[in-house]
Amino acid sequence: MIVFDNLSNFKKFFKILILARICRIIAKSPKKPRKMPIYTNTGIIMSEMLVVQSKVKEFAKQSDVNVGSDFSEGLSKMVEEAITKAVNRSKANGRKTLRSYDL
Repeated sequence: MIVFDNLSNFKKFFKILILARICRIIAKSPKKPRKMPIYTNTGIIMSEMLVVQSKVKEFAKQSDVNVGSDFSEGLSKMVEEAITKAVNRSKANGRKTLRSYDL
């Protein structure tokens, strides 16, 4: 049993209880919805960008060109296709490790 000497101690305790409850509510709140997964023809699930947009832009700026908004998505799809082909090649050769020569 908790005994309080005065009203100010009770108020401090009550504030801490309220803050703890709010933190629990925030922690249990639903996360941002994820992008829907994309199923490729090989059954591999891709649901996010495979390239870092800021790095792509940084690399392009070295050549004094701008990057369009859809460029990174197209590049990510090309990388996804290259990985899918490499996966198929390594499986055909009986391996579970992707190597540079699979590209």
